[in-house]
Amino acid sequence: MDLSSAFPEEAARFDELAAQLTPRDDGSASARVLDVVFRGRESEGRVIRGFADGRRTLVLYLGGLITNGITSSVLNLLNRIDPEKVDVTALYYRSGQQDRLDNAALIPPHVRQVIRDQGSLQLPLLGSMQEFDATPVGDLAAADRDTALWSWEWRRLFGHARFDAAVDFSGYSSYWARIMAHAEADRKAVWLHNDLEADAMREVDGARPHFNNLTGVFKLYHDYDALVSVSPDLREINAESLSRYAEPERFISARNVIDVDRVRNGAGRSTATNPHALSIDVRTLSDAVAEIGKHYSFDELISEASRQALVGGLLGAQKGKTFVTVGRLSPEKNQARLLRAFAEVSAEEPDARLVIIGDGPLSDELRELAVSLGVAGSVEFTGRLRNPYALMSGCDCFVLSSDYEGQPIVILEARVLGLPIVTTRFGSAASAMDGSGGLIVDCDETALAEGMKKFLAGEITPTAFDPDVYNAEVIGEFEAAVFAMGPSEGEKGKESADSMAG
Repeated sequence: MDLSSAFPEEAARFDELAAQLTPRDDGSASARVLDVVFRGRESEGRVIRGFADGRRTLVLYLGGLITNGITSSVLNLLNRIDPEKVDVTALYYRSGQQDRLDNAALIPPHVRQVIRDQGSLQLPLLGSMQEFDATPVGDLAAADRDTALWSWEWRRLFGHARFDAAVDFSGYSSYWARIMAHAEADRKAVWLHNDLEADAMREVDGARPHFNNLTGVFKLYHDYDALVSVSPDLREINAESLSRYAEPERFISARNVIDVDRVRNGAGRSTATNPHALSIDVRTLSDAVAEIGKHYSFDELISEASRQALVGGLLGAQKGKTFVTVGRLSPEKNQARLLRAFAEVSAEEPDARLVIIGDGPLSDELRELAVSLGVAGSVEFTGRLRNPYALMSGCDCFVLSSDYEGQPIVILEARVLGLPIVTTRFGSAASAMDGSGGLIVDCDETALAEGMKKFLAGEITPTAFDPDVYNAEVIGEFEAAVFAMGPSEGEKGKESADSMAG
């Protein structure tokens, strides 16, 4: 019994994919290659001799694709890079974790994907990395002897393809930073998403989770042309605190892209109420479903119903004003400060409410703190939401209580939603709040409480923000950071990354 008779549906799908992906896999492919290469015969197939098409070529390590700010930023960026101008190859590590698979599915279809498995050199690479990480900064030459090993791994992934630019967009893994440092590229850049010296020293439960990885990355900065912080203020911070690893001129900045459509659609700002003015007179439910389906996407209808249920469930019975914050529940976000500040506000305004969107290692501790402060009845912990914008848009004021941030995209998203903003004075707050009409306060609970009270008194009014103009500026910053020292388009005529798919 053959496949087609035993599984006719699967066989049809198999034939369809084979015709699409391997149309010339007929058992004679090798013979045709030998005819063209060694016998000089013409081929009925396509022979490609040059791959340059005038576009710049970029290879971008995406990071771990876990659900966090870096992943959101890189996915937003990939959706904004013009594929007519830049040929993009995305590199990431194979994982079976569902959230990483979900995020990988969001990579735009025009982006070429290279998914790395461990390979035969995994143990030597890990040993080399561990030795490098343990090497003092002043004695790096002793660890550089493994350059050939890492270059070999690069060629295993990409062959002889060469790029105009190679970017480590994560900046947190010394393993991946070493791979990207050995890229065959005219210019190399690594992203700095936070005050990395502070992040390296940050303690969680008595341990420093990023110390080893980040110090390993710092020691590789001399191999990169550009060290790109995600805001001008953050560039100043990193250039000063990491000055022993690289010259000042290598520290530059390029802000992060905002996914404007996702924010607006998630908030229901683009949801059609009934633009087709449907008046359905049908006898059966199936007829109604069929008629509605002619005009509306059911995914959109389900999404809108879920949005309204979420907002109605949490905010439907509110009497006073509602503050909202969004972020990972971790030490640097300092939601404990926000809870203490809110307790001061609640003592004067008992109808005020606070919504905390996010999850993280401090979730239980923060819930216990809310109970001990006597505000548990006025505080909602939602956990992580796939669509936080629905709830944000139903609140009255956005509050951020962080000790430090890279570029707080969540502030920009709050500006897209037109929310008044109160934030603590971390290093990059001023650039994110520029022209927002919001309020920046000192990093203590009393100052934060006073800022929240000023909102309740009507003293904070948001100003208009054009996210499309912002995004256009950001793409210009990205291109300047990545390609500033690269060749002009098509100038070198070298083989582009398309050679990998030839």
